[in-house]
Amino acid sequence: MMGIIDVNIKGVIIGTHIAVNGLQQQGGGKIYNTAGMGENGFTRPTMVSYGTTKRAVGYFSNGVAKEIEGSGVTIGWLNPGMVITPMVINDAKEMGEERWKKEGRFMFSIFGSSPEATGEELVKRMVADTKNGTFIKLLSTPKMLLGFALHMIRKKDRLQPYGI
Repeated sequence: MMGIIDVNIKGVIIGTHIAVNGLQQQGGGKIYNTAGMGENGFTRPTMVSYGTTKRAVGYFSNGVAKEIEGSGVTIGWLNPGMVITPMVINDAKEMGEERWKKEGRFMFSIFGSSPEATGEELVKRMVADTKNGTFIKLLSTPKMLLGFALHMIRKKDRLQPYGI
């Protein structure tokens, strides 16, 4: 658990402060911290520590955005949604078919996105962002509702190409 806290909370705090100082010296810039599952208070068994750290990222980033307002540096945070990373693939294979069904296969099969597609969309939104304190969330409630509706029609499984 300490590794999660060290990376997801301490790392974000230290990295943000270093970046703010450096960007102020050069006259401005943008910082984006990555929140994720848990940033909205959603909890899931086995993911409590992780989700807690991601909730902290949002709180911290929002607070720093207010503190540095007008400095020439802007800060935002983002939630990339459900990204089918090598870690997700390995975890799914290790937990076995039955547990994977319980732990999120259905949701990943509808909403999972490749790291490449996720990165392209995040970069597009970050470049277009002109405000301080922006929260970029790729998997919004309307997008989820549309995803469920389309899944009922298409029955497309985004996980098949990954063998999980």
